[in-house]
Amino acid sequence: MRKAIILFIFIGMPILASPSLDVTEVMDEVDEILSFKLYPCPDLIDQEEDSRERSVKRYAPKNRECHIESYGKDWMQNCDKVLASGKVPKKAFKYTLKMMKMNSQEFKNDQCFQLAGKSHKSMMGLTKSGAKKMMSNGLKNKCQVIINDYDERISTHGGALKCKTAMYYIDICKKTPQIKKDYSFVGYGTCKKKRGFSNKTNQGTNLLGAFITHNRSFNFTKVRNGVKDKYYENIRRWIKKKTGKGKIPSVALIGIQKNNSRAAADYKYLHVGAYTSAGCPSIDRTNYWMINKLTDNGPSIVVNYKEGAMEDIKNCSKK
Repeated sequence: MRKAIILFIFIGMPILASPSLDVTEVMDEVDEILSFKLYPCPDLIDQEEDSRERSVKRYAPKNRECHIESYGKDWMQNCDKVLASGKVPKKAFKYTLKMMKMNSQEFKNDQCFQLAGKSHKSMMGLTKSGAKKMMSNGLKNKCQVIINDYDERISTHGGALKCKTAMYYIDICKKTPQIKKDYSFVGYGTCKKKRGFSNKTNQGTNLLGAFITHNRSFNFTKVRNGVKDKYYENIRRWIKKKTGKGKIPSVALIGIQKNNSRAAADYKYLHVGAYTSAGCPSIDRTNYWMINKLTDNGPSIVVNYKEGAMEDIKNCSKK
């Protein structure tokens, strides 16, 4: 219809310049007119797109501990959901979040940690410079964390001793955040010997604070007098039925604070456990997959928490 109207105008106009105007030429000009579109200035397009992008990404967390912009809007929303759920110890989770934020983009708490020798099975060649390189862009795993809550002890071994504590596995990145509560063993030095959380060798104590995991796991074994521990061998067989591999997942914990700096050097791993150990926060065999998650996505963060006994997060951090 528009083409017919424009054609009528062209044909009906007085033809001054060319008495023998070609209709084909007229039609070509009409098509050119009709194909003309107005496009906004490129600068305006960029501004509009930036504005839309900012409105989508902008999110003000209800909890300041969840405000880690580099983790993105969805992560911050889920972080708020975890705290609102009532299913995690809030103070312990907030402490964890503060440590995650401090080390989210670079390794800030890198001044105190110690390692075992690089040839040890838990290190698999890792050195201090290698650990810093592993964390050079910050904590890689922003999703899965483990919190051992030493304010919520579980009675075992006859009820008088509390040699297990509450353990929380949290996956912040799932569409609906995953929270699983179970237990981890408490070291004999802390549980039975009443030595607290001493960061000294041969004390059998658990250590408080934040740890980063190695990004490689190893096969946990326990041998007594040249004989493999029967309880751990039972676990190995159970896991093999589940996975096809007779490997007990274990990963080195690298203590990044003064109170836990000797964790890796004293072989206090996160591993699947059979009983109270010498300070390893070992977990139930049904949760073997948690260690695999932390390792595959690592380095990850693990926190051992006790209210009133936690170290300032700025300790052991570079200026």
